[in-house]
Amino acid sequence: RALSIRKLAQTIDRKLIAGSLIGIANAYWGEQNLSEALEYTTQALTLNESVGSGNELNLATNLIILASIHHSRGDDNLALEVAKQ
Repeated sequence: RALSIRKLAQTIDRKLIAGSLIGIANAYWGEQNLSEALEYTTQALTLNESVGSGNELNLATNLIILASIHHSRGDDNLALEVAKQ
C-alpha cells in the first residue's frame, strides 16, 4: 500500500520507492519467499542505481541485501560477486 501511494504522488522520489521495495523484499525474505525477495530487491537496485551521486549508502545497503538473499538461496558465488560490487 505504501508503495502504491508513493508511486501515485505528484513527485516520484526514487529513493522512497526503492526503500519501500526493500521493505517488501525484507518481508518476503523473512517468510523465506526468496524468489519474491529477490524480485523486489532487484527492482530497488535498479531505482537506486538510477539516482546517481549522493545515493551511495542506499546502493551499498541494497547490494548487501541482494547478496544476503543469494546466500540464503544457496548461491554463495553470486552472493560474493554481488557483495564485492
